[in-house]
Amino acid sequence: MTETLHYGQTRRARLRASGRNGLDAVEVDETGLVLTVLLYGKAPEDLGPEHFRITGGRRITGIRVRTAELLSPEDPDLEDRVRLNLDRVGDFATYTLHAVTAGPDGVPTGQPHPAFDPRYASLDFSFKQHCPTDADCKPGESSQGTDLPPAIDYLAKDYSGFRQLLLDRLSLTVPDWRERRVPDLGIALAELLAYTGDRLSYKQDAVAGEAYLDTARERISVRRHVRLVDYPMHDGCAARTAVHLQVDRPIQLNPGEFRFITLKPGILPGQAAVTEAQLRAAHVPDGSYEIFEPLTPDGLCLHEAHNRISLWTWGGEQTLLPPGTTSATLWDCDLQLAPGDLLLFEEITGPATGRPADADPAHRQVVRLTGVTPAVDPLYDNEPLLEVSWDRADALTFPLLIATDREPGCPPLEVSVARGNLVLVEHGRLLPREPITVPAPVLKRGPVTQHAAFGAPEIVAEQQARLVARIPARARGFVRELWAKVRDGGTLTEPETTRLTVLFGRKPLARLGRDPLGTLVRLLSDFDEFLAAKLRRINVLTRRARRGVVLDEGIAWELEQSWGEGCELDPRRPEFLGPLARNLPTDPRTALPAVLLRDEDGNTWTPRRDLLDSGPADRHFVGELDDEGRLHLRFGDNRHGRTPRTEDNLTAEYRIGKPTAGNVGRDTITRLLTRQRTIAGINRVRNPLPGKGGTNPEPVSQVRDRAPVEPTTRLLRAVTAEDYATLAGQVRGVQRAAAALRWNGSWYEAQVAVDPLGQSEPPPELLDTVRDTLRHYRKIGHDLQVGAAQLVPVDVALEVCAEANHVNAHVRAALLKALGGNGLFHPDNQTFGEPVRAGRIIATAAALPGVRGVRLTRLQRLFAPPAGELDRGLLPLAALEVAQLDNDPARPENGRLTVTVRGGR
Repeated sequence: MTETLHYGQTRRARLRASGRNGLDAVEVDETGLVLTVLLYGKAPEDLGPEHFRITGGRRITGIRVRTAELLSPEDPDLEDRVRLNLDRVGDFATYTLHAVTAGPDGVPTGQPHPAFDPRYASLDFSFKQHCPTDADCKPGESSQGTDLPPAIDYLAKDYSGFRQLLLDRLSLTVPDWRERRVPDLGIALAELLAYTGDRLSYKQDAVAGEAYLDTARERISVRRHVRLVDYPMHDGCAARTAVHLQVDRPIQLNPGEFRFITLKPGILPGQAAVTEAQLRAAHVPDGSYEIFEPLTPDGLCLHEAHNRISLWTWGGEQTLLPPGTTSATLWDCDLQLAPGDLLLFEEITGPATGRPADADPAHRQVVRLTGVTPAVDPLYDNEPLLEVSWDRADALTFPLLIATDREPGCPPLEVSVARGNLVLVEHGRLLPREPITVPAPVLKRGPVTQHAAFGAPEIVAEQQARLVARIPARARGFVRELWAKVRDGGTLTEPETTRLTVLFGRKPLARLGRDPLGTLVRLLSDFDEFLAAKLRRINVLTRRARRGVVLDEGIAWELEQSWGEGCELDPRRPEFLGPLARNLPTDPRTALPAVLLRDEDGNTWTPRRDLLDSGPADRHFVGELDDEGRLHLRFGDNRHGRTPRTEDNLTAEYRIGKPTAGNVGRDTITRLLTRQRTIAGINRVRNPLPGKGGTNPEPVSQVRDRAPVEPTTRLLRAVTAEDYATLAGQVRGVQRAAAALRWNGSWYEAQVAVDPLGQSEPPPELLDTVRDTLRHYRKIGHDLQVGAAQLVPVDVALEVCAEANHVNAHVRAALLKALGGNGLFHPDNQTFGEPVRAGRIIATAAALPGVRGVRLTRLQRLFAPPAGELDRGLLPLAALEVAQLDNDPARPENGRLTVTVRGGR
């Protein structure tokens, strides 16, 4: 702290200019025994302790200066300082330091030192400068002749407020400047500073607002906020459809050289395949058509026989494929179909008129084949056929009429056909490679296409699980074929013996050379025992794949070494893409930017929704869409994802397109577009199905409403029986599920019953999938048991009075069909704990034509005495029980239906 007495600026300035000296300030150290005196100029050379005198004080007086040390600064332009050592410390009173002359005896006198100005030869100070105080150490200034400083407006946040604040400050610091006209340079500078302050203030407010979901305005901020609560905000999704090509010769299309466009019919007529050069020559603007890229990673092989494939009716016995059909028979006219190929079922003529214009365009459906088996029809000269099948998810959604009879003597009218040469396409224009800058690049063009999952890992893993699970059955079939061969007198070849050795080892085959038939019989009878370890490994791999883990090529090599046959597990196989219903239409929440980054070494960087699961060496990035439609790329931090270097020289290859522009109508995609090669032999290009799935980015307002609520509706842990039933019911292939918590004496056991879709008994793989799924959610301390529903066979008897104009046998047949296992008591019509109501049975029977009256005579559990169900009109069931009434004579234990019809004819 420094104390300085101000007597007047004019005298002080003249004092400095005259070279005379004076006391400017006094500093007291923390001990209070040392004073540092700041002088106005150079100190006299003979200055000593006898030239300083201290007066004042209340309790402590007579303080003496022991020594005086001159402190000359290194800079000659600075003033000197004198350090004074005192004999004691003063009190809280005010003291005065005097610069005086010395007497003959070396004692300070009361006369001012001749080298010091009389006005500045003394200076007041305090020994308690370092004591804490609330008072301002600066002496108050006289208010005479001066104005109070303007109050600073700390609430100024905009341009006008900052401008006024600067002008008020300038009026204080530069009182002589009073110019306020706009052209003045000072005004211009003040306004420039106010503008800068306004921008900074806006950024401060924006940053504070982006910190909260309710106030955030930037789309990227909202996306990151809702990611914290596991809400998958989506940025839109591209549309997809299937394209059919009609050719007159075999054609091979290489990957990356062809696309499809929606070109108007009047442009380049008669050409189904055009090149980019032809479009430029025809002056076709780029924005006048939409582009669809093929989704298949491989090329496309087209065959003339796939243009139109006739459905085999087995001599007119199968003229209709009902809804829910998952198989069909094709006439094999040199077909090259394989599992994984797409097949179109299409109505080509009107059934009533026979005219193509009357065909129902809604009767078109594309399926992905899962099985292709050659066959023949021996009644028609062994006509070559193909039995094709597809997944239940792709089951027909409408009745497909194959053929219908016309006038007598005329051949049947072919109403519907199948077509191959199909490819799945996605909307979006592929751009040339674009160099980008790191670490936070922004793609120049947009909107960037959002590509939904195609060949999603869970779908690929599910198909791999099916393939791995079939390996033991194929191995057993191989041994059975060898047994039949040896039984009929054949001998084993060297490759067959080698495969048996790989399967069972050398020890079980020790007698193969002497007794091959007996050895094979033993291998078949003890198949599970010999291969117990391998079967356990198959079970482990199958369950791992059913949980969504994609098996790699290392597993394929292991299976080949263990089972003696190749097991292709490449995720890019067409049959691993799953049913078309799971790829078309698309889910925008699984969509990622269609962007691929490459560096100069050929390494690729792929998009991810976030980098939480990325390792330090993973070349992943996140694409974030801003409010202007530009895509920002965000990389990792070398902990979660790798950070690219500037010298990597990344380039981006991406597609653009407005999402909803891909929702084109059927038969709108009309041309195949190649980059350079001219392709001959393509007669027609069309999309039999409309484009679907094109979705705009999710609005921020909608995200704000849904994100805080959705996590509360999502089950994260199974605690109650209802929780287990709800989570089990979400597994694909489960129609309904029920659960109950049972106390087993030590802890609770969650018993879950599964009702499969379209079946009465759940397959083992479905039970394994449900069990593995629930293990992630079960409460600690709960055991888990998953099984089929407890089917309760029902015994029902009816007495029906038929109308006089109806045949009672026909009425009875209609009743058995309506009430049996394919009608009212179909597995999909019954659920857990739902009682069997007499009123529902009577109502179903009474609604049939020819039924005049209905009386229920028996309603009870099969093989159980009646318990008053008929009187109550209700057969109650427990929580895990499902009613069963198949009325199958081959399986009478599955329920019995007795119908007695009276009256009629």
